[in-house]
Amino acid sequence: MGCDCSLSEIIKGKIDRNTFREKLGVAKDDIVLITGGKLDQRKRTEVIIEAVRLLNKAHLHLIIFGAPAAGADQYFNQLKDRAAGHNIQFTGWLDSEAFYEYMAISDIAVFPASQSVLWQQAIGMHLPLIAGDSGNQDMSYLNFNENVIKIEQNDITPTKFAETLEKIISVPGLLDKMKKGAEKTSKENLSYDIIAKMSIGYE
Repeated sequence: MGCDCSLSEIIKGKIDRNTFREKLGVAKDDIVLITGGKLDQRKRTEVIIEAVRLLNKAHLHLIIFGAPAAGADQYFNQLKDRAAGHNIQFTGWLDSEAFYEYMAISDIAVFPASQSVLWQQAIGMHLPLIAGDSGNQDMSYLNFNENVIKIEQNDITPTKFAETLEKIISVPGLLDKMKKGAEKTSKENLSYDIIAKMSIGYE
């Protein structure tokens, strides 16, 4: 489906990353994960919450945007209970511009399960993507430049996500490499302009 690279660049150009982070209680060099959408059990958001709890790092933050899907209020309340005291913030539902602003101050997008257009939008904001394939939802087609890590269905667990995050955070240069890969993928493969030209056979 692609992404609006021009909007991504506008948001990234105008946002004051450090000031925005300060308002959230996040330091300049802290690592920020982002996830969200219509929150229900299919998204397995509890997996990334538990992964953050396992890592228990003072410099690691998780932002969860969105609101509970219909009938998922109890699940949503359980998420908030498990997140308490662990550098995890819930934003509520965001309009499109606010969504991009939160993406702009984040470092890694994490979606444990359930296919989403948010995968492409996250890459459009130059974020590395960690996503779980919960069944016929393979996101490898977005991994043009080593910018995506796929978690197999049987590995969608807090331990696996914690191990994956630990590697990205601790291996020198890996996070920056994945960010650059996401930027390259966004510009060369997901831009609406590129997709439009491909669809009409223009080179």
